[in-house]
Amino acid sequence: MKSQIFEKEGFPKYMDLLLIIIMLIIFCLPLSLLSQYANPESEKYEIKTVIKDFPTLFNDDNIINVTIATDIEKLITDIGDSAEYHQALLSYTIPGEDTVSFKVRIKTRGNFRKDKKNCDFPPLALKFSKKDVKNTIFEGQDKIKMVTHCRTKQPEYKQFVIKEYLVYKLYNLLNPYSFQVRLLDITYVDVWDPRHSIHSYAFMIEEEKLMAKRNGGKIKNAEFLSPEDIDTRNYILMCLFQYMIANNDWSVWVVHNAKLVSISPSKPLVPVPYDFDWAGIVNAPYRFSADSEKDFMTDRDFKGKCETLDELSFFFNYMKSKSREIYDLYMNSGLLNRKHEAITLQVLNDFYNIINHPESYKDEFLDTGDSK
Repeated sequence: MKSQIFEKEGFPKYMDLLLIIIMLIIFCLPLSLLSQYANPESEKYEIKTVIKDFPTLFNDDNIINVTIATDIEKLITDIGDSAEYHQALLSYTIPGEDTVSFKVRIKTRGNFRKDKKNCDFPPLALKFSKKDVKNTIFEGQDKIKMVTHCRTKQPEYKQFVIKEYLVYKLYNLLNPYSFQVRLLDITYVDVWDPRHSIHSYAFMIEEEKLMAKRNGGKIKNAEFLSPEDIDTRNYILMCLFQYMIANNDWSVWVVHNAKLVSISPSKPLVPVPYDFDWAGIVNAPYRFSADSEKDFMTDRDFKGKCETLDELSFFFNYMKSKSREIYDLYMNSGLLNRKHEAITLQVLNDFYNIINHPESYKDEFLDTGDSK
């Protein structure tokens, strides 16, 4: 009957199927996609919230109990530019499950914290064998970075590991274009003398290529960028986040402490921040050695100036909508002592006090005096 109607109205027969297909496509399109074309301005700064499945390692927040057995002295003194991988045995336990062990290779990494003048225990990198990690929570991992404590004989440095870990979790709340992390309760066992073993916290960071793949893109390497190269909404959101945590140790334009995700060749790059140990919210002591006159807790610099109050209000409202989750992240972690919880909450309070008072933030955040 449909064919007869179409013919009656003057449509050739081959158009019947074509029109039906077009109608099905229109009605099956996601509403969000249709609304984008109906009103492009309404979604100009929409924040992406859909997250694809995580690898097993990052699919929950339970702390993993990990033991790494290796020649500790040989490992942590191999801090040159050509540091080598060392043999190690990694064992892990998750509550309610048996202990799993397999061989890994491990080496030192980093720059500032690898220098013995700054830290006596360097950040580490692990390399896995696909065969050895099959059917474990590390399945699918290749190379992975570990953020470790800085000083072994000062227990307070465990708190700085936790605080940096929580900064990554904070940005996870704001943007799926972010690195997933997993906290470890870790013991480094010296194979030559177990009495010299070290117990601390550490956390693992999602591989950059897997982070990009999870978000439907690929890592793009570049040395210098212009504003036209960068996705505006993700850049402003990242700038506001860095301002919130009082971190100035980053730059998109010279690609410092940021990775770039390319979703398609025709779209601007999405910047993804990492490395937050110099942020005021972490408050690591070694930051002050660089500039003793700076107050890193209050020295904030918003690097993503908005042009209008409407733009600014959108991002402020978004940050306000996340405030309960952000405060809960710190207040319910159960990992921070009273002193360090108070420090982090004060940094958050200062930020929200600023964005809740329009009369005080125009000069700080706007490019122009336009108030439309």
